[in-house]
Amino acid sequence: VHMMELTSRRLASDIKSEHEVRYRPHQSLYLDGDPAHSVFRVTSGVVIVYRLLPDGRRQIYSFATQGDFLALDLGHTYRHYAEAITEVSVEVYERTSFEQALQRDADFRRAIFSYLTESLLAAQEQAALLGCKSALERTASFLCFLYEKSPARAPGAYIVIRMSRSDIADYLGLTFETVSRMLHRMKDLGVIDLPKPDRFKVLDWQALAKLAGKQSAQRWVEP
Repeated sequence: VHMMELTSRRLASDIKSEHEVRYRPHQSLYLDGDPAHSVFRVTSGVVIVYRLLPDGRRQIYSFATQGDFLALDLGHTYRHYAEAITEVSVEVYERTSFEQALQRDADFRRAIFSYLTESLLAAQEQAALLGCKSALERTASFLCFLYEKSPARAPGAYIVIRMSRSDIADYLGLTFETVSRMLHRMKDLGVIDLPKPDRFKVLDWQALAKLAGKQSAQRWVEP
């Protein structure tokens, strides 16, 4: 059984959700500094997780999608902002109940630790992306990320880009113009098809993996 499937089952059987909440685009789930009373699990849509820098710019940590958790850290207050960028549904769990389930259920605890490990690895990859990769490599890496997160991974399917160009630029540490230029460059190279700004299809998986700086292209090659 996949760890996240196990987590979902344990959530359903061991912890009753306080409620399911729907959010509109640009609506905040919580703010940096709010009391951290709850844990959230995204059931649909995309949530952007970020902090505001002193000069007002955003530092985007992640895009949370279906199955992802928010606010798993143990702080008394939330340490970042979480905002819906599409229509979003989340399950809300009372933090005390969530922590009690971790203590009494070894399988659930192992599943959450596995999730946290994957999140840490993703954060390390994001740090490497910002520190070492070129603009083209960053943008190609982001397309790989979108593919991995997308439910529409059938051969020949178009992947929907639900983030704005500004969101992508802030996440990649680039400008809006640079992101657009890199996407069109990959289109001109025949790596992707980009019929509209909000969707793409990979035409050359080996080339995309190479542009993204992946050590192995195998996991990105369309089956």
